[in-house]
Amino acid sequence: MKKLAALLFTVLFSTAFTCKMVIHSEKYDLKNGKAYFNSYVNDGLESEKQLKNVDIKSFKILGENDVAYDKNSVYLFGIPKNGKSSKDSIYFADKETLKVIYSRVVSYEPHVSYYKDKNNVYYNYTKIPDADPETFTLLNFSYSKDKNFVYYNGVKMQNADAQSFAGLENGYFKDKNFIYYGSKVLENSDSNKEFKIAFIEKIHTSCDYDFDLYISNNGNIYNFAELTANTKYDPASFITYDNGFSKDKNGVYYFGEKIEDRDPASFKYFNYAYVSDKNGIYYNNKKIPEADPKTFELLKFDGENDNRYGRDKKNVYFNGKKTDVSDPKSFEIISFSYSKDKKNVYYEGTIVADADPATFGEAWSKSKGYTGYFMDKKNVYSDGYILKSENVKDYEYRFKKWNY
Repeated sequence: MKKLAALLFTVLFSTAFTCKMVIHSEKYDLKNGKAYFNSYVNDGLESEKQLKNVDIKSFKILGENDVAYDKNSVYLFGIPKNGKSSKDSIYFADKETLKVIYSRVVSYEPHVSYYKDKNNVYYNYTKIPDADPETFTLLNFSYSKDKNFVYYNGVKMQNADAQSFAGLENGYFKDKNFIYYGSKVLENSDSNKEFKIAFIEKIHTSCDYDFDLYISNNGNIYNFAELTANTKYDPASFITYDNGFSKDKNGVYYFGEKIEDRDPASFKYFNYAYVSDKNGIYYNNKKIPEADPKTFELLKFDGENDNRYGRDKKNVYFNGKKTDVSDPKSFEIISFSYSKDKKNVYYEGTIVADADPATFGEAWSKSKGYTGYFMDKKNVYSDGYILKSENVKDYEYRFKKWNY
């Protein structure tokens, strides 16, 4: 399931760098013996606001963007306590023991903050009833617990067992009895039985994405927290694989969409790109002509599966395409880009003209094929091409000097 997390990160990371973001923020600043709560746009000062009547000697910033105090008052976003302040707010916290647990105040994400003093815990600056500050633990941005209770966004979760409450994957939690998502208990769930995830992602635009998440547990299928009564999946036979593939007795699915003409009984998952059934081998869900599902296998490099190369009894395939390899049986991968059989040397599946497979190997190095320079009895090669003779001595000198 690590790949699910990786996939989520990839979506968020690529979205962040594709979209042009304008980030507004505010924070406390101290300069020239005065306190300020200033506004910024993309780290540039937008406006400056001096705090009045501050005792600068006792002034202390707890959360850079939200909470500070002096001997007279707690300040929240630069505003001191006043007659309208709620008795359950952080304004009435014990200043001497007030500490920040977590605070995230940015314009492009939901605002989340946790503070505590010797008497209370505060979620978004409001007291959490009955929370024990001594044993209070933050589990993620939304879930927290103490020795007695579990909380979701600062609200006590009835019947959740604090002692056994712990995280699963992709936002799901469990206790000794049930599985939870958000503030909800999954109906008819059983935390003592197998929990499986099928992650279904739908990308809309470069700056907007949405996804569906299905899990199976105790003979049920759930869409996030909701029990799906009329699901297209069969819970009893439902199996999930990495990278969006799943199947049940009725079909094979890719990111939740049924793949037509795919046989679930014989379906086999090799990796994120190569899968098979009794009818063929598929790369990125496109059938590879001539590939034999009975003899197909992934090939290894340096002891690990090389997810680009596959082989059957007749051919070798690179990224789903048939290569020029003449002898699949003797074929071996010798670097990230180079391979060979008893007759030829290949660069990403294409024959390297005049290269001698018997003497072909990495030049001057023992780094297991990662330098990119290779040689046979006649020539030195880079990126599938023969290097000019005047360059060879220079490359050899540098490699030996750097001791690759």
